[in-house]
Amino acid sequence: GYDSDHPRIELLKYKSLWVGRSWEPGDFLHERECLDRVRKAWRALRPLNEWARDHVGVSVRSAS
Repeated sequence: GYDSDHPRIELLKYKSLWVGRSWEPGDFLHERECLDRVRKAWRALRPLNEWARDHVGVSVRSAS
């Protein structure tokens, strides 16, 4: 549904976006530090989530 000469046509072909964060295995995985790291990483994504909400919108995919 976009013109073939759209300046971002290659990006418009993507259907999803994901972000990941990983850490080397360590004892922290069994301690409070793990939760703290996950929370910090999750909060760092807030600007991306807000941008997507404002410019892309909420998914309307059915749960079936």
